[in-house]
Amino acid sequence: MAFADPKMNIILLHYNYTGKLGHRLPSLDKNPGALDVQTIVFLIICSFIFLENLTVLVAIWRNHRFHNRMYFFIGNLALWGLLAGGSMFVAPKSFESG
Repeated sequence: MAFADPKMNIILLHYNYTGKLGHRLPSLDKNPGALDVQTIVFLIICSFIFLENLTVLVAIWRNHRFHNRMYFFIGNLALWGLLAGGSMFVAPKSFESG
């Protein structure tokens, strides 16, 4: 890997020296577009959490009996969980980086 930018070469040399770049470069024995089992399980769990929180929010919104303080609090918790679950869809690999 030869880059024309000398700053990029310094960054690559640093990460190669510290060992943080080795797992990010595609190797010859792996399929570069494939996901590992851990990532797939993580995304399945996050999708269940996302759907559960969305179901709670829709139930509170549609049923007028649930429009009081207690369900307002539960709706806020579900919205927080929905946003947290959605952020994990966007960057599942960010928790693995060092």
